[in-house]
Amino acid sequence: MNIDVGSVLAGQVAEIPISGRVPLEAFEGVSFPEDGAMELTLSRAAPGIRVRGRVRVRGEGSCSRCLGPALVEIDEDVDEAIAQESGEQRDPLALNNVLHGTLLDVDDLVRQTVDAALPLRLVCKESCAGLCPRCGANRNEGACACIEEENDGES
Repeated sequence: MNIDVGSVLAGQVAEIPISGRVPLEAFEGVSFPEDGAMELTLSRAAPGIRVRGRVRVRGEGSCSRCLGPALVEIDEDVDEAIAQESGEQRDPLALNNVLHGTLLDVDDLVRQTVDAALPLRLVCKESCAGLCPRCGANRNEGACACIEEENDGES
């Protein structure tokens, strides 16, 4: 979704409120079964615009410890100043690549916000015991035979 922010950049309008849902593609092993929700306010901040608000989405992936299902809730505040394009070549991963002339690419802004908020590793729960490095058993489901064998060997 592209929003024309020309009236804000020209000072004709103080703010543009936008809200809605944005589809998100899977990223780094996390899928998003439902669209992300956004509530944003766009205002002028020389030499570009300021974006404030909130982005919310729920993601699903695999636990990095036990490989079971893991959920992640993203509820991220947004407060970004985005400069207008200059004639220079820009970093394609920089946040300011979402403003092209007077058009703000809201979908890309939300995607970048969510991507930056994702944890490095998903876990199903903080207390996840993970998989046994020896036999691969899920330690969340109980002790594996390896632990009993190790304990027997220590006697």
